[in-house]
Parts: sequence; structure tokens; C-alpha cells
Amino acid sequence: MPEAKAFFCTNCGKKLVVDIDKLLSTIEYAIDTKQYCKAEELLLEAKMISGEDYRIYYYRAKLELEYSDADSLFKMLKKLQLLEKSQKENEVTDAINELMKCKQNGNGATMLHHATSQERFDMVVFCVEHGSDVNATYGAKTSPISVLLTPVQRGSIRDDGIPYRTKNEIKKIHQYLLENGANERRRFWK
Repeated sequence: MPEAKAFFCTNCGKKLVVDIDKLLSTIEYAIDTKQYCKAEELLLEAKMISGEDYRIYYYRAKLELEYSDADSLFKMLKKLQLLEKSQKENEVTDAINELMKCKQNGNGATMLHHATSQERFDMVVFCVEHGSDVNATYGAKTSPISVLLTPVQRGSIRDDGIPYRTKNEIKKIHQYLLENGANERRRFWK
């Protein structure tokens, strides 16, 4: 049965009923049709109505993937990770696994591509553990390993303020991806 919440309008005092399932369905439609501003508004409304519903963070992460905002994306994934630990059934895990299959509309980048490009070992592990394809490509056949080994400008910093190209972090991520089936030959374009 759909979950509905009742509210009272502060202006007129009328009772308003909101069906959270319909609202979330509308958010999904807005993201799929690239109406990102509308999705933002609806996510804010859903957060006010339903609070800690994992689906809000799922759709928020999908939206952040579209925005290529790695810092916000990782915050949503961390929140889903916490909710996953407290779940009673596997619905949060199933949602995370589905999220790992999502690709950015503009170029096809995955959550794992973002985690690798930001050299976030914790997020790389999270993505791989939840079914992210270690050989997924986007654009000109760019794989997570090729993203990891792409040179960056000296002195660049990650979204979280840490300098790029920590050799130990790169080695750790590289080894982890290889151990989990990444094809190093796909590292460069063919």
C-alpha cells in the first residue's frame, strides 16, 4: 500500500495528502527526462516529508552522477552505506547494486569512474562490492584503470581537498581493480 503523509497548509489550514511513492516516481521521471531542476525541487520536498527513506538518497546519487559532483555523490553513497547497515531486508543493498549500473547521460561514466578519478579507495571498494563493472567504458573507451592512470596537472586537488596522485593510493586502487577482474589492456584506447 502506498505511503501517504498528511500535512496542513500554513496559509489556509487545508489538509494536504502526499503519496511519497508517487513523488519518488515523479523524481525518477524528472531525472530520466533530464529535468534536473525539477528533480532537485522534488527531492527537497521528499526529504522534508519522508526523512531517511533510502530511495531519496538513491535518486540524489543518480542526480549527482549527472552533475558530475563527486563530493556530493560520495556523500550520498556514504549515507546509503550507513542505511544499508541498518536495513531489515535487502532493499537498500538492491538499490545500491542498481545504482552501480547507472551511467551518466552525457558520457556514460559510472560511479566507479568517479571514485577512481578522485582516487577514493573506500568508494572504489564500495562500488566494486556492489557490482560496478571494473571494465565499464565511457566516451572514447575510457575504463576505470585508464582514468586512474591519466596524468593530471601538477598541484591539482581532489574534490575533498586532498592533493591528487598519492602514489600509494594509486597503487592500492590499481591492484584492487586488477584483483577484481579489471583488464589492464583496456587501459589505453584501441
